[in-house]
Amino acid sequence: MRTGLLVGVVLAALIAVLWSFGGLHRTELRTLDLRYLMRFLVERSGVQEQPVVVVAIDERSLAAVGPWPWSYEVQAQLVRALADSGAAAVGLAYLLPSEAAPGESGVLAEVLVQTGNVVLASAVRGADDLAPPSDLIEAAAAVGSITLQPDRDGVVRRLSSRSGSSAFAPFALAYATGTGRLDPAALQSGPLLINYRPPANEARIQLHRWLPTVSAVDVLEGVVSPLLQGKYAIVGLTASPGADQHNTPLRQQVPGVYVHGFALRSWLLNDHIYTLPGTVTLVAVFVLAMAGSAFTFLLRPWLQTLVVLCMALAAVVTGIVAFIRYSLWLEVTPLLATVIGIYVAGLVYSQSVVDRDTRRIRQLFRRYVAPEVVDRLLQGGTDVEAGRRMEVTILFADVRGFTA
Repeated sequence: MRTGLLVGVVLAALIAVLWSFGGLHRTELRTLDLRYLMRFLVERSGVQEQPVVVVAIDERSLAAVGPWPWSYEVQAQLVRALADSGAAAVGLAYLLPSEAAPGESGVLAEVLVQTGNVVLASAVRGADDLAPPSDLIEAAAAVGSITLQPDRDGVVRRLSSRSGSSAFAPFALAYATGTGRLDPAALQSGPLLINYRPPANEARIQLHRWLPTVSAVDVLEGVVSPLLQGKYAIVGLTASPGADQHNTPLRQQVPGVYVHGFALRSWLLNDHIYTLPGTVTLVAVFVLAMAGSAFTFLLRPWLQTLVVLCMALAAVVTGIVAFIRYSLWLEVTPLLATVIGIYVAGLVYSQSVVDRDTRRIRQLFRRYVAPEVVDRLLQGGTDVEAGRRMEVTILFADVRGFTA
């Protein structure tokens, strides 16, 4: 028991240090992606309400209106058309033209003031912010950064409360707070995990179809007004090659406007993926390591294997169920690493005990019998327990002069 507790403390400390320095994070992110996939395969309820509509500047729009970037006059027409269609708010998730004649942005600024619910985009380039002209910033409801920060493996899974070195909040967050749908004081600390949840009864992984989408040219022509009534429109470039493509946990690339759309929907519906503080994971590692080591060290090797498999299965199932049913991301990789460590330590300990007993038996019996007999005893088998009938020849020598 004491040895098991000591091994558990050492093992937990090693796992904690490894986890703190990010040694297992990439593996954990892959298990998170698998949970996204399993939720899609298992869950059929999905998202019942779709408050966000993507207005795509697609190939058809570019063919009808002209090449990108569009002028401020066209931008103003698009915003006015969205407002006339009954959109609750509008977000332009792209950088506005930087090269324009002085005062040309005034036509868009006038429309922004009239609508009062338009969010503009900035971006981070190096250490600088690429922001709209000052008159547009003053006229807009908010300005947010469209710069996305992927994880180490290049997948966009989360948004922070501040976009790196940018002076602006992430675009989706600025949209939700700037239009009055989200109280900044109610924001959770730390990054927001983007909930890539499909709509109800969705049978295929096509992220660009998981958010309602209309073409910008149809908005300009006024033929999609019913689809925009009361919705939060987010306009972005989807036409290739100008659209920025981003990797997602479901192993699909989508234009950035859809990533912002999923994040915005998470905030509007309060449909987040929750996490536990890192200290909870570390405490779980220490408890599992000490309890598991102290218990399994008392068992035979085959029982150790069975117990370790049960612990690993319990950790995996708990992580999957928590994510699918409660949108809770439990970090299972450090727990699985702890279980593997317990198993390896248990086998090493069992083998050391066997080797110690073997040496003790060998030293004890060599006083009375030949080394070959000791080796035969240590090999085990039925001969040791049941005995064996053999014909042998024995030579007695110097037994009180009995022999020559």
